[in-house]
Amino acid sequence: MSFVAKRTWSGLSLKAVGLLGILALLLTMSFTALQANAAAGITVTDTTLRLSEVPVISGTGYTPNERVDLWLTAPDSSVKSYGYVFADNSGNFSGFSYTPSTTDQTWSEIAALSTNMAGTWYVTARGDTSGAQSIASFTVIGATLTASVTNTNGTLETITYSGENYFAGENVSLWLTDSTGKVLSLGDAYATASGTLPSLVDNDGNLITTLTFDNTGLTGPLWITAHGNGSDQTVIAAIANS
Repeated sequence: MSFVAKRTWSGLSLKAVGLLGILALLLTMSFTALQANAAAGITVTDTTLRLSEVPVISGTGYTPNERVDLWLTAPDSSVKSYGYVFADNSGNFSGFSYTPSTTDQTWSEIAALSTNMAGTWYVTARGDTSGAQSIASFTVIGATLTASVTNTNGTLETITYSGENYFAGENVSLWLTDSTGKVLSLGDAYATASGTLPSLVDNDGNLITTLTFDNTGLTGPLWITAHGNGSDQTVIAAIANS
């Protein structure tokens, strides 16, 4: 004679099994999230930018298809939103950037969204689902200006000047200051699409790199100042004698 043993599951045992199953699922999900946090990272395509250029960001190790929010931290510790991107099916994204439009935005709005300050910047990316966060840095180069006397004819003096790293296409005011503090306006110029000065060309397409002024009443040495009316950067350079 044989006997078949039967096991009776109590209500408490069934509940325990269910709780264990849920706990195992939660642990698995938590482990997956921790893996994403540990592996997440971002890189900046170009770590040296000029004023108004924006960083191009790529990221890996996020939860597939999750939204990733980005923001910039400026050299003065102010924080600027940098939009968001969605990770692909592998948890990655690449080539993300936000370039402000000058069509329907004021210069102050553009400055708030772009790299309008020289120094070290940080970009932070955080996954909304995984909580994975990564930080990368880049450097923005400030505007430059050089000038030298290239010709003197009586009281008329001609200088050759150049500058770099201004906002693309921005209006730049120029003026002279002598050793007594007297100021002489040299008018305005416009930066090129690559942020350089000058931008005016002659009939043959050559850059007009000189400015001529009457030095009557001015006491040397002289300094030239360039103020970017979009970037709000002011650069002063001593005028060298050729």
